[in-house]
Amino acid sequence: MASDILQYAVLGLGAGAVYGLAALGIVFVYRGSGVINFAAGPIGVVGAFIFYDQRGSGTPTVIAWLASAGVRRSDGRCDASGF
Repeated sequence: MASDILQYAVLGLGAGAVYGLAALGIVFVYRGSGVINFAAGPIGVVGAFIFYDQRGSGTPTVIAWLASAGVRRSDGRCDASGF
């Protein structure tokens, strides 16, 4: 019983941290540009798909994470520069 409560508390804090980071990203973009931009969501989905695809093909976790982070980084730069 106590371990279930602890597990749910940790999971709730983790989910809350993700929501908080997403909200901060939206606020930073709005304060910088004056436009509400939800483009961070699709960039995250592309990175998650790259990671999932790489792990499914047998790539080690660290390399798959680095590949997905590189794709997300380059995609974000392309969005910001208008290309």
